[in-house]
Amino acid sequence: MVKICVFCSSSDSISKEYFEVADRLGRLMGERGHQLVYGGSHRGLMGGVSKGFASHSNEITEIIPKIFEDVAVKNAKIIVTKDFGERLRKMKEHSEAFITLAGGFGSLYEIFDVLVHKQLKLHQKPLVIINTNNIYTPLIDQIKKVINEGFAPEDNHKLIEFVSTPEEALGYIENYTPQKIEDKDSLFKDHPHINERPKVGLGVAVLKDEKVLLGKRKSSHREGTWSFPGGHIEFNETFEECASRETLEETGIKIKNIRFATTTNDLFKKENKHYITIIMVAEFDSGEVKIMEPEKCEEWKWFDWNRLPEPLFLPLQHLKETKFNPLDY
Repeated sequence: MVKICVFCSSSDSISKEYFEVADRLGRLMGERGHQLVYGGSHRGLMGGVSKGFASHSNEITEIIPKIFEDVAVKNAKIIVTKDFGERLRKMKEHSEAFITLAGGFGSLYEIFDVLVHKQLKLHQKPLVIINTNNIYTPLIDQIKKVINEGFAPEDNHKLIEFVSTPEEALGYIENYTPQKIEDKDSLFKDHPHINERPKVGLGVAVLKDEKVLLGKRKSSHREGTWSFPGGHIEFNETFEECASRETLEETGIKIKNIRFATTTNDLFKKENKHYITIIMVAEFDSGEVKIMEPEKCEEWKWFDWNRLPEPLFLPLQHLKETKFNPLDY
């Protein structure tokens, strides 16, 4: 099972041939047990691929910007973002592979965003383009031109795969093995640890009746450990905005009185990851705690701070070592 993000057009004013491919891709993904992540619209090829997929599976994540929330299918898990930039970041975060159907400028933007991040070795996820009716043949020629003129290493053609059918696209993803590629240029050769710089995460100590909310991690590093709601800070996002957004996305509840508490310096040596984690404290406001992301969390529970479960996620371990207590903030 692979979480596959599908980029494609939301236009209804295109040839029937494109809709047939979208429907075929959706059906095949559902039949083969994959999960669908897409832009959330019921229009165009987005609607086509989601309807085809929904005929076999409900493992769908819809990610749509707020200004287009009215055209969302709302047939499964939905994430509403503040803008298109945040939507693309969320689509990448929730996906393990990418397929692009026919599309316009937005699809081209998404292709190159994923491609450039892969070129810079920020991820190794497969990127496949279904070249229906040769719509992307000029793009193939342009990529060849860029490489032939020396603007990218010769082996960078391995970063992206062009195919003709949904069957070929899924076959490529299901048998995908990341390939070693040459660095973009000497700038990156001089900085071998470019991808090993610390990342910034955020955790929220949500309080209710003098207890704190913790979730049991699933399908991520340190699976089986207990941690606060939280995640990565988005570009141009405040600590408070991130705390509110992540808590709502992961637990379904709203929080209030959000304030900064402290930070932890977390080196996950086994996973070769390094995080600076910002710790926020907030009070429960409203809603019912739910498992909003079952692929990431097994359960949520309220705990007395002095009787926390084991094992704890690394930032929580560090907090306990420093005698931190969220009730003091």
